Amino acid sequence: MREETPYCERCGAPGYGGMHHIKYRSQGGDDIRENLIRLCMWCHDGVHQARYDWRELVAIVAKREGKTAQEIADIIGVVL
Repeated sequence: MREETPYCERCGAPGYGGMHHIKYRSQGGDDIRENLIRLCMWCHDGVHQARYDWRELVAIVAKREGKTAQEIADIIGVVL
């Protein structure tokens, strides 16, 4: 993932709504690539409002990182 890429990894929309922690920092989530996904402001809000399942984000990150969803879940410490 290139830091300067201005698009949402979930919907592909241009723009930048921030980096989202799949496992929230308040729950012990780290600032590592496997736990971060770039989202537009609409998808970022949607995740926080529980309109999208966090497992979808794990699958997107797994594809981006060339790993399985289970490998990403193990790395970030969540149960699929």
